[in-house]
Amino acid sequence: MMGKKVLVFCQGIDKVLSGSSDVAGIQVQMSLWAEAFVDEGWRVFSIADQEPLSMNGIEFIEQWRSRIARHCPLIIKETIDCLVALRRTRPDLLLFRGASRYTFSLVLLCRLFKTRFVFLSASDTDFEIGSEIVSGSPLNVMLYRKSIRHIPYIVTQNIIQATKLRNNYDRESIIIPNIWHKAIQENANEKRFDVVWVANLHAMKRVEWFIALAAKMPNHKFAIIGGRSKRNVNIFDETKSKVKAMPNVAFLGAKPLAETNSIIAQSRLLVCTSEFEGFPNTFLQAWSSGVPVVSTVNPNNVVTDYNLGRLVLNEQELYDATTMLLNDTEQYNQCKGNINRYFDEHHSAETAIDRLLHTTTCKP
Repeated sequence: MMGKKVLVFCQGIDKVLSGSSDVAGIQVQMSLWAEAFVDEGWRVFSIADQEPLSMNGIEFIEQWRSRIARHCPLIIKETIDCLVALRRTRPDLLLFRGASRYTFSLVLLCRLFKTRFVFLSASDTDFEIGSEIVSGSPLNVMLYRKSIRHIPYIVTQNIIQATKLRNNYDRESIIIPNIWHKAIQENANEKRFDVVWVANLHAMKRVEWFIALAAKMPNHKFAIIGGRSKRNVNIFDETKSKVKAMPNVAFLGAKPLAETNSIIAQSRLLVCTSEFEGFPNTFLQAWSSGVPVVSTVNPNNVVTDYNLGRLVLNEQELYDATTMLLNDTEQYNQCKGNINRYFDEHHSAETAIDRLLHTTTCKP
């Protein structure tokens, strides 16, 4: 096992590990996969924009920056990046996540280097023809679709994605939900906040619902964690200004991953008020610490099917569900017990990597 090598092809894992608050969900998930491989005894590589370094057992290689490549079309530069990374690391396994034309180059090059290629889906739209979130021209979408038909191993997060992949591409997949590391759970009587809200501040997240909830519950402590959104730049300042006069609300702004984990663990409930979501990492952050959610979204129906909190449809239901869980100790503890069982079965990094390695025949 010590001789096995994996390339987690994702830029930005170094930012996650260094505590940057400017990271995306894909980068967070891939950092968790990279650390899980380290724990399994693999030699783990990833890519970065800065000088080569090693963090948490992960070796980072610098993106290739030839003067010639700078004047090439972007797709050529990306292919050269893939080639150089594979040539330098010679991995047994390569992991890549999300809809991108990168997959086309990686499929071809992994065949050349005899590297097993594992594609991890990032969204329910990844295999929905016409709805894929692929940046750039229609050519990029075409390259992505073509590559899906030739990737050796595809990991989907749920039965919805697996069904779309089967119906649209006639491909089977390994179903592995998003992963997370189990956290040490805080004593419910020593929580710093009663309710916490975590998201970038833009319109579809509806932070105003959370502010209205806090106004109705002046005897409870609330916290908002969120950075400035590029799409709705004014909402950050407006939110900060609104809650300044509310003594029971702490506006904490953007926080690094580790600090966000800690704050969620120190809260009794996580509230989500989004119009829609995929499978939020914030839910995994909460459930890894045994914290129930009150949410306007229900990814894969797990909130209701496993009783991991409460699903709400409007602001009145949000208030009713929040007050009930905060005041009904029996219901609250029942949710916590369900969360611990559900998390261990579905989102444990150790369970996920064991299944992946056995399925891809990379484990003796």
